[in-house]
Amino acid sequence: MKKPTQITPNPRLKQARLSRGWSQEDVAREVGTDAFTVGRWERGVTIPSTHFRPKLCALFNMSATELGLVPQEMEEKEELSSQTPKPLLDPAIPPPPAGETGLIGRDGVLRQINQQLLTKKQVALSALNGLPGVGKTALATALAHDEEIQAHFSDGILWAGLGPQPDILGLLSRWGSMLGCAPVDLAQRSKPEAWAASIHAAIGQRHILLIIDDVWDFADALALQIGGNNSAHLITTRIPAIARRFSSEGTIIIRELGSNESRLLLTRLAPDAVQSEPQETLALIGAVGGLPLALTLLGNFLRTQAHSGQPRRIHAALERLRRADERLHLTEPQALIGSHPSLEVGTPLSLQVAIGISVQQISSDARTTLGALAVFSPKPNTFSEEAAMEVSAMPVETLDELSDAGLLESSGPERYTLHQTIADYAVTLLSETTARERLATYYVRHTKKHWLDYAELDRENHNILTALEAAYTLSMQQSLVQGTHAFAPFLITRGLYAVAETLLQRSLAAARTLAIPSEQVRAQFHLGKIAELRSNYIEAHATWQNALPLAREHADISGSAKILRELGNLAHSQGEPEQARQFLSQALEAQIQIGDQLGAAETQCTLGDLIADQGQPENAHTLYTAALTIFRQMGDQRGTALVLGKLGVLAREQSQPELARQLYDKALTIFRQIGDQNNLGRLLINLGNLTREQGRPELARQFYEEALEINQRTENRRALAFTILNLGSLASDQGQFEQARQLFYEVIPIFRQLQNQRNLAMTLQGLGCQEIAEGQLDLAREHLDEALTLFRKIHDQRQTSLTAREFGALARMQGQLKEAHLLLAEALTILEQLGDQREAAVARQEMGTLARLEGHPEKAHILLTLALTEMRQMQDRRNAPRALRELGELAWQEDHMEQALHYLLSALVGMKLMQWYEGPEVETQLRRLHMRLGTQLFLTLVHQLTHTTPEPAYGISPEIWSATIQQIMDGIINGPS
Repeated sequence: MKKPTQITPNPRLKQARLSRGWSQEDVAREVGTDAFTVGRWERGVTIPSTHFRPKLCALFNMSATELGLVPQEMEEKEELSSQTPKPLLDPAIPPPPAGETGLIGRDGVLRQINQQLLTKKQVALSALNGLPGVGKTALATALAHDEEIQAHFSDGILWAGLGPQPDILGLLSRWGSMLGCAPVDLAQRSKPEAWAASIHAAIGQRHILLIIDDVWDFADALALQIGGNNSAHLITTRIPAIARRFSSEGTIIIRELGSNESRLLLTRLAPDAVQSEPQETLALIGAVGGLPLALTLLGNFLRTQAHSGQPRRIHAALERLRRADERLHLTEPQALIGSHPSLEVGTPLSLQVAIGISVQQISSDARTTLGALAVFSPKPNTFSEEAAMEVSAMPVETLDELSDAGLLESSGPERYTLHQTIADYAVTLLSETTARERLATYYVRHTKKHWLDYAELDRENHNILTALEAAYTLSMQQSLVQGTHAFAPFLITRGLYAVAETLLQRSLAAARTLAIPSEQVRAQFHLGKIAELRSNYIEAHATWQNALPLAREHADISGSAKILRELGNLAHSQGEPEQARQFLSQALEAQIQIGDQLGAAETQCTLGDLIADQGQPENAHTLYTAALTIFRQMGDQRGTALVLGKLGVLAREQSQPELARQLYDKALTIFRQIGDQNNLGRLLINLGNLTREQGRPELARQFYEEALEINQRTENRRALAFTILNLGSLASDQGQFEQARQLFYEVIPIFRQLQNQRNLAMTLQGLGCQEIAEGQLDLAREHLDEALTLFRKIHDQRQTSLTAREFGALARMQGQLKEAHLLLAEALTILEQLGDQREAAVARQEMGTLARLEGHPEKAHILLTLALTEMRQMQDRRNAPRALRELGELAWQEDHMEQALHYLLSALVGMKLMQWYEGPEVETQLRRLHMRLGTQLFLTLVHQLTHTTPEPAYGISPEIWSATIQQIMDGIINGPS
């Protein structure tokens, strides 16, 4: 204590004491001294030191000046300094992390909190909620040190760290001491409410931010909600209900870091480890789910192991951290200042400890439930409330308790998820196998019930796989067999062949151990299907043929019928139509006999494919629609989409493009929803073919390329080769002959190896058509001849007629007009019988060209005009340009030059739209016509055509029509003569 230069009594201090009725001994006891010293202060013998001044101010709720605790010269200095007040920053605020530039991955949430705190006009209530270790305290600390926040809350920031058992009275008295206030009545100083009232009055209209960290009890948060109108309150809590109750609109959920941010944080902490073992550290990030506390513990540990620069030590450390128990028990010493409020001073921080604090607060039943939930895979996997209750065998209230404790996250209505680190902790609570047994039992039953509900199977995909793995490791053979066979169709549909194959091999072994022939047949049926989808036809055929006698021996009619259907489908694809029909007829008869409606519908679809190829589209349509009715009645989405796609093919082949597109779109929506990769790829090719025929090559390419990506991913060689074939046909259409030839030659050996005669013939047909365009007529004849032989062998009437039509065009070009006439007439007859108006119109156009060359202009005009009329009705802009060109050449031949200009220019517009390779030839004809007519007449006629109705076959606007003509004219008038 400092003696004054002149003894002057202090009446202010004495008056303050007497007005409250206190003795000098009362004051001494409150501030921690004796009555003699208090008397010396009042007589002016000594002045209270800086240690006692704040205590006296708090005791009397008065300033040092008001109590006369400073000499006159100090009062004058304090009066000057009071004109520039300093904000009150609570020394309990944790210091910012040393040497760091900021929190990684938290810029967005910090901006959100800042905006929320800075824009509130009334009492601001905000809450940060998230998992243990997600970084709530770190965010609150960053806010407390933020210059903008400090400037806004210019009177100070108060901090209180609570934990499960906070000393509310101690925290309030500390805040009161900082603010220089205390309850007037000494007897009230043991009551938190008295301190709260005193602090609230002291804060008044000050701009103060009160941060309440680590709240476990809503009442504790309310006890410290004591700011004034210009104050704001921010709490952090791991308990969602507290956050919502404290601030229903101001709650911000703090999520884990994303993979990129997690990698940045780990790189900041342990750069050498991340650089030397990038894949291992990436796996480690996934194992802890982006939790900042976990990443910090891992990073600090790896940094200590990497300091020697020895790769061996880093590798060993990463190997050790693969184990969940090692990650849980990594510890980090805590500083004495800013330590975790839920832990005693000196307690090292670890994931085990941080999560354990929450676990200690829940009931024994809730802990049992948490342990049982460890059998589920962690986040991002989710599971249903029903599954959680069955697996844990505990009441639903325990799930509510875990959710309220912030240990179990909600992921939608009646669905939950466990963070990776909490799941690791939960494993330590699981001591028996009964939960895994219940998991297997529940999901096998669930899968059997929902085997046609692809959306539900997709939602539970990971859980079902986990359950089947549990059934396998626990030797629950019956469950393994039943669950696998219910789930295998979904996996195969999704293209997850490797996963399905592993499960099916296990189920086949289990079925043999259990001596259940029907289940052995089911396993082999699915294994054969996987082999077939991988284009391993020999393996598929052998697998099914091995299973068929077993099914027949044990009177497994359903199993044998399914295998017969697949053998029929395989025979069809390999060009054996008669054998295919035998297999399919036997299968259908058996399925009708036993009342297997779904099986019969699938067989009807396959049989429809066969007879459609054989030129019976009406019969195929009847089979398809019958199957569609059954699929819809049974709720089989996949079967429904399958038939819609097949009906779309029929519609396209019967020149109904709009109906085909509608059917394709419906099927496409379903296939995308259920994730049927194989059929999705096939449908995309059909869409590509439809849009290509409609003269939209770029859209067709998009469909083909998406199909290509799917088929590459599923390793379906046949589908992949078929996609490449169609890309080759598209390239050929656009005159990219070398690229097309490479694509055709790439797939020919694949189709030969797979014995896929139909697709081989289609490739040879496409190659032959291109060679006709290139003038390589001998090669074209060779390839078309082989294609025609194959199509006739497999009784594919439509493709036989199309190939015959191309042969007719080839014969015409080789001067064999009689042969050309016979071939074209044969093709036209068959196509008309099939109802394929589009391809029949092309055949009629070829016959018109032949008539023109034979010197029959009237017949040629009739045939070409009829063909163009049909193409216009169908808006066939792919083939209409050729019909228009032929009419133009006929008009030129008849010396009708104005008509020739009209037809040739219209033809060239279509070829430009189609990016057709014949365009330059027509441009040359138009240049010759320009010279023949003269510029003035030529341009007059072009101007008239520009302002007429666009060619109906193209379906384009007048603007596109006139703009395309203008583009053509620029090239003709200004281009080379």
